Amino acid sequence: MSRILTFIIITFLYHTTLSAAHIVGGDVTYKCIESNPITKTTKFTVTFTIYRDANSGGAFFDNNAAFGVFQRSMNDNNWSHKETIRSSPINIETVPYDDKCVIVPPNIRVEKANYIFDVVLPWSTNVFQITYQRCCRNATINNLENPDQTGAAFSVEIFGNTIENCNNSPVFNKFPPILICNQKALNFNHSASDSEGDKLQYEFCAPLHAGGTDGATTPGNATSCTGVTPLPINCLPPFAEVVYSAGYSASNPMGGSPQISIDPTTGIITGTPNLLGQFVVGVCVKEFKNGVQIGSIRRDFQFNVVNCQGISETRNLTICTGDSINVNGTTYNKAGTYTQVYQTTSGCDSTININIKELKKSESQLYYKLCDDASTVVNGLSYSVTGVYTQVLTNKLGCDSTLTITIEKFNKTQSNLSISLCDDETGIVNGIVYDQAGNYSQTLVNANGCDSILNIYVQKGRSSFTEKSFSLCDQNPIIINGKSYDQAGQYYETYSMLSGCDSILSIKVLPCDQNILYDLEKCDALVPANSMVYDEFVPAYKKTLDCGQIIASNIYRDNPQVNKHSCTQGFNNSVAMCVGASPACDYAQASATPIVFKFTILPDDGNYIQFNHLIFQQKAPLKYSWIAGATGPNNFPTKYGIKIFKNNVEIYRKTEVSTNNDWTKEKYDFFDNEAFATSDSVVFRVEMTPYCQVGNGATESVWDIDDVTLHFSCHPAENRLISGEIMNPIAELGNTVIRRKHENTLVSAQISSNGTFMLPNNKVDKAYILEGFNNENTIYGLTTLDLVLTQRHILGLEPFSNPLQYLAADVNNDRKITASDLVQMRKSLLGIDTHFKNNTSWLFLDETSVANETNPWLMNRYIHIPKGTNNVDGLRFIPVKVGDVDRASHAKINVQK
Repeated sequence: MSRILTFIIITFLYHTTLSAAHIVGGDVTYKCIESNPITKTTKFTVTFTIYRDANSGGAFFDNNAAFGVFQRSMNDNNWSHKETIRSSPINIETVPYDDKCVIVPPNIRVEKANYIFDVVLPWSTNVFQITYQRCCRNATINNLENPDQTGAAFSVEIFGNTIENCNNSPVFNKFPPILICNQKALNFNHSASDSEGDKLQYEFCAPLHAGGTDGATTPGNATSCTGVTPLPINCLPPFAEVVYSAGYSASNPMGGSPQISIDPTTGIITGTPNLLGQFVVGVCVKEFKNGVQIGSIRRDFQFNVVNCQGISETRNLTICTGDSINVNGTTYNKAGTYTQVYQTTSGCDSTININIKELKKSESQLYYKLCDDASTVVNGLSYSVTGVYTQVLTNKLGCDSTLTITIEKFNKTQSNLSISLCDDETGIVNGIVYDQAGNYSQTLVNANGCDSILNIYVQKGRSSFTEKSFSLCDQNPIIINGKSYDQAGQYYETYSMLSGCDSILSIKVLPCDQNILYDLEKCDALVPANSMVYDEFVPAYKKTLDCGQIIASNIYRDNPQVNKHSCTQGFNNSVAMCVGASPACDYAQASATPIVFKFTILPDDGNYIQFNHLIFQQKAPLKYSWIAGATGPNNFPTKYGIKIFKNNVEIYRKTEVSTNNDWTKEKYDFFDNEAFATSDSVVFRVEMTPYCQVGNGATESVWDIDDVTLHFSCHPAENRLISGEIMNPIAELGNTVIRRKHENTLVSAQISSNGTFMLPNNKVDKAYILEGFNNENTIYGLTTLDLVLTQRHILGLEPFSNPLQYLAADVNNDRKITASDLVQMRKSLLGIDTHFKNNTSWLFLDETSVANETNPWLMNRYIHIPKGTNNVDGLRFIPVKVGDVDRASHAKINVQK
């Protein structure tokens, strides 16, 4: 039973294969019969003319063929099925061809048939389409892709604006010739006639494709949209256009040059076919009334281009200089265009156009660059010396061919490069790092392709950097090495040392501006109660800073109810403050409460503020004299001391300072003391204490003070800190270093066990490039699964979904995923290679770049640090193990955009 079933299936498939490919072409027209204003409908007679290849062994014209009637709105391309009409063929006949100069091939015989039926359409604004769908076309068609699998849809559109007016479609006047001659001018009038005299417009257009081979050469339902006889209710417009083979198109259906064309006004097809074959051609005719399109018809047909008797022939011939050629008994020995005319036995004129091109002696050149003792062989001859040589050969046409060979010899070259390294700098030359003094060499390839020896001389030294600070309060102008400085600022003098490193003298000239002044002019002790408060001793801000702010307190004494003050004549006839002194001569045992003032320094980001000078006038008078008060001998203090606190921590103490009996200017310099410089907010407290009375027996012991001034200066931060981390650190990343590059210098820092790194002492006026580097543990994470994933991606079976997979799979670092990457993976797995040849074991990507870039090749493998005064922290590198495609496929890019 199974054998019989198999036989039946095979027989059926064979039959339907023959039944599939037979369609040559066709067209559709319609004629209005009558309009019914009562029912508001119009009856049309529709005529389908179908052409088939009678010798193809394909199916006969379909009996009871299904014709679909579809409709859509004028502004919508969504069609709906209205009805299906059945019809059978009539008027079956063979299409004749009577050109006596054409030899009709025995395999070409075309039959045509008509399907004629009536259809009633309602008056509306819709567009109606009547279509017949059938598969398939001849397998011998040259200008279509898979023609034996390409069906046809023959259709006509009736616009709603013509139905009520009982319009008739244009009708083609005649069918194009089945056979046309190669190399013979074609002039076929493919025009149509319109009974209403409407305007017609012609153009080449693509025939429509419908149906398929289901139910014929492939299993399936023959009435489906991909079947050989689709049912209209299953298959709605619009229908696809046929797919032309390369070199052909709807507007150039026959190829060749020049191509055939159709006149858009007359419909005349002209041109000279020059390619043999079978070509499907489509012609569309649009119908216009008063400038508005009211309909269109489409015809597709086949042009069979064959060689004919008695047609023109062109022969393009070549001869070498001095030779001759014979054509039909006529000898030609010169280049030119010649014509031979004769008549065939059948009476067809024949013309041979002969184009003779004279071939001159051909010439070619070879050029070789040879290094040192190298030689080259050309056609069995060896050349090793600079010169120009000639060989005379014979080309494939038999003409002389002169080959000129130019030999140019070059020698290897040498060049020298000196690098001076200072401090922790390293030199980079062609990717090789040098960090020690010495003589090195590299062998490269010069512009001539020969060896280029680069001698590298590395000199290592230490740079010298000296800083000196000067105040205009001490000298103005300041003279250093013969140069004069009278303006505050930072100056540099650079000297070159024998090692090539710079010796830099940093000169800091500090201003002598009073930033804060306690002039004490408002001293008020006339009322006894006022001597127990210090509200009048407020600071005067004489000059503000442009890098921050100073906020100062009043000058006061602790416990003012006990530690009172008085007012006395001050410096330069001003008013001063007068306070009591301690009898003890040991500063540590001094019982007098000190004069105190505080100030808070608030620097701006990227700057620090230096407390440079404390200047004041002091006097231990022989006689005290209080304004509007008593006067008398003074048991004056012989010493005073100063203590300064920074955030409540003592940072300075000066004792045993002698007092004077007359006003004396006291100046204390702090500009060389780092404790008095800050880039953070700090609070300073200054205490001044008089002590060690002279012991003259007087009852009063007082010390006078006036014009207390504070001097500050602004400075930019000279160095900044760069820090960050490697994300997801593992033990295999332990040897990772972070490289900081600036021009030809490099500094490296090892990451810590938790993946963090820190680079101190980075110049604020330099931009840097940070890179991660690790070329160890090459085999880590690399398994056969990575090979499988990469291969499936290359074959298109399972493309990568994560951009990091591309970077992991690109082991040869050429920004492509190819079989070459698979080869290197296998060599590493087999232990043949211990390192990737053109790549490192790990890549380190800028986290920000990964967050904002989807193209893996554009993700930054570095972090750029621009110039700036602020510390740079929070930098993050994402490590990618080269070769570990599997782990990269599961990587989650959890970064903040």
